[in-house]
Amino acid sequence: MPESFMEYGTSFVKHCGGLPLALQVLASSLFGKSMDVWRNALEKLEAIPASKIQKILKISYDSLEDGHDKKLFLDIVCLFIGKDRYYTATILDGCDFYTTVGIENLVGRSLLTINEKNKLMMHQMIRDMGREIIRQESSDVGKRSRLWHKDAFDVIREKTGSKTIKCLTLDLKGLQEDKPKGSTTSLHFPKHSRNQFLQSNEVDMETQAFAKMQRLKLLQLDYVKLRGDFKDFPKSLVWLRWHGFHIQSLPVDFCIKRLVVLDMRNNNLKQVWKDKECLPNLKILNLNHSHNLLKTPDFCGLPSLERLMLKDCIKLEKVDPSIGELKMLTFLNLKDCRSLRKLPRTIGSLISLEELILSGCSRLDKIPRELHNMESLKVLNLDETALHQTRLPLPWLSSKRSRELGFSWKSLPCSLVKLSLESCRLSDDVMPNDLHNLASLKSLNLSRNPIHCLPDIKSLTKLDELLLTSCTELQTIPKLPMLSNSIKVLATTSPLKHSWSVLPCFFSSKRCVIFGCERLTEVQDIFKLEPTENFELEELKRLFNVDSIDNNRVQLYNYITDRKMFDTPQVLQECGITSTFVAGSEVPVGFKHQTKEHQISFCLPTPSHPDEKIRWFSLCIVFSSDGDQICDFLPSARMFNETKKIMWNHRSSFIGIPETNDGTMLWLIHWPAMDFQLEGGDVVLYDYGIITTSDPIPFDYYGQYYGHQVGKSEVSISVSPNSSRMISCLLNSIFILSSNNDKEFEFLPCLEIMNETKGTKWTYSKHFVGIPETKNNLYWMISWNFRGGELEAGDRVRLRVVSDLSVVEFGVEIVYDYEVDNRANCLHQLPRRSKYFSYLFGAFVYLSSRSQRTLYRMQSLVKC
Repeated sequence: MPESFMEYGTSFVKHCGGLPLALQVLASSLFGKSMDVWRNALEKLEAIPASKIQKILKISYDSLEDGHDKKLFLDIVCLFIGKDRYYTATILDGCDFYTTVGIENLVGRSLLTINEKNKLMMHQMIRDMGREIIRQESSDVGKRSRLWHKDAFDVIREKTGSKTIKCLTLDLKGLQEDKPKGSTTSLHFPKHSRNQFLQSNEVDMETQAFAKMQRLKLLQLDYVKLRGDFKDFPKSLVWLRWHGFHIQSLPVDFCIKRLVVLDMRNNNLKQVWKDKECLPNLKILNLNHSHNLLKTPDFCGLPSLERLMLKDCIKLEKVDPSIGELKMLTFLNLKDCRSLRKLPRTIGSLISLEELILSGCSRLDKIPRELHNMESLKVLNLDETALHQTRLPLPWLSSKRSRELGFSWKSLPCSLVKLSLESCRLSDDVMPNDLHNLASLKSLNLSRNPIHCLPDIKSLTKLDELLLTSCTELQTIPKLPMLSNSIKVLATTSPLKHSWSVLPCFFSSKRCVIFGCERLTEVQDIFKLEPTENFELEELKRLFNVDSIDNNRVQLYNYITDRKMFDTPQVLQECGITSTFVAGSEVPVGFKHQTKEHQISFCLPTPSHPDEKIRWFSLCIVFSSDGDQICDFLPSARMFNETKKIMWNHRSSFIGIPETNDGTMLWLIHWPAMDFQLEGGDVVLYDYGIITTSDPIPFDYYGQYYGHQVGKSEVSISVSPNSSRMISCLLNSIFILSSNNDKEFEFLPCLEIMNETKGTKWTYSKHFVGIPETKNNLYWMISWNFRGGELEAGDRVRLRVVSDLSVVEFGVEIVYDYEVDNRANCLHQLPRRSKYFSYLFGAFVYLSSRSQRTLYRMQSLVKC
């Protein structure tokens, strides 16, 4: 920036009092402008007292290039803060605004932001500035363009409105509360005034109060009761929100022909309108929670309707056949319409419908076959419907089936992406052999159904999510493409030669959730559980190197189903590894190498014949319980070929639970050697961890970290030679931090990286910090991208951590030859050969599994 601009910038900071919001708004209005504009803006600032921050913010408003964006801003200030962007644009487009480009202009001026949920957000000070602009329009409240809260209430009661009013919003229920839910403001009135509000429902408010407001387009009258006819009511309304509407039908003389959005939730309607109503512009009709509504209106006069909401209309019995005329409808919500028994066949004519929600329609026992014609339908939710109860014969079902289903699986549209049939009491009798006709399906929810097995769904190659929560009768799950893909992903991302764990299959982005499936014994190609009685004694001896296995019942916990079982010992097969948990306190004598420690090292014997190979390892671990935490952490075992620097890891999804805290159990493992590349003389380190509150990073096992220190806050490394084509590199670091007490932290942790060879330095300070419990560990993982020649072979690099926390362990790795794009998602860019990526993936899977399990338990408590 030129020095002259810097001088102006310093003055701007001074006059804005250093307030970031004011500086941001001001900078947005000056960006790209000439020095003359900057000078003029500074002169304007100098004339404003320092305490008048709203006037400073108004500079950005004044810089809007036309009246269009200013009017749009004021409408958003009054009505649409916190509202969905699409919803707002639908309404304001109907008011002759160019809403999309207008919103972009307001965002560019820092007057408006869009959050991650696509909602319009605004700082309270900017909102107050906008409302002050409206107040300055006239000292006579009734002659202002926009009214809200108490001003709107006073104008209606006193009938002082005028033709200048374009927007009026009144939530009578909210005004009666000290701080309305979802509101950013508190209303402060004199005591006598507040008493008047508390009694307002008992005071007549008349429709005649609106007679002079003939330019009114945006109107909210939540829980307001009006007396009188509607013949002189404003006829240009574009948006009408009237929650708690008290009349049983819209009056015949109520002109709503120009409406784009009609929102009448929580109303007293028995019928919406008596005859046909022509509303050519209506796009959104929201009648949610219409508890007295008996039937839907005639839809013939609503050619533009896109969204229809009828949620929780508990007395609704009939959907008018004219619904098939809604060729523009994309969203239909009939959730919890408990009296609805059937849908008209004309619903199949909704060629634009993308989402149909019928969950909670507990008497709905049939879906029309015409559903197949809905070629745009992507989401179908049939949770808690009565589809299992129909008595109508369906010829596509085989004659041996005793029950029939209220729809044909084959009639479901092939466009479906998400299908939910939770709690429909579906049994094996009504399940199809396969679902090949739903090739586009990405999500399938069959939770809480008494099915014993799943249909063949291997043809669903796009399936990302399969939800089978609390299918208490489910015993087997066939081979699933989504789980096979998870195994492939795990294999390619792991830096280990072999890493076995079924958890990523169930808790990765392609997930299968089976919590509460207490009888599940097999997921094909993933795990299988069988009682030891199914095996011959010789087979058990071969597998586990023991003379016999006691058949006394033991308790097992299944991590992926979150269920405990009490049964005879079970043989578990997971990803090619066979194991079992049995009662016992000592390692059997057949195990040659034994120790009382948590790890053991031994040297492989020289084979007696050149073709002789090691076929498997037999392992035995004696462990005891450490309280309730035994169900929180998975048992694991690792083997490390110290000679060849190759590691294998197995993490089981089951664990045996000793009868008492003092009791012990044996974990017997049959581990095939496969392509372990083991030779005589190799030194093998075998390590296990049954229960641990902190899963330490195995730096020593990987053996490839350039720097590794224990108990020090800094480490120095030398960059080793790389391939001739160095595009870029990642410097990945992991720090294990701990706290010795509960002291408050004086400063946030900071990482310094110094290239001592080139004399360059980089510093990273965190904006927040994790706080570990006393004497527990905290993991801080950082990936730092270096481009070009910032790091070269032979450079000496020093890393230092500055923190109130104690550094327990510190590790660094460098990953070379990595094409970097500019996407913000660092995890997405991490190369799969990176050990850092593997650790993050494992941590993500573990934390995801725990959070999903906690959510399942909370939902189970709610449903009880």
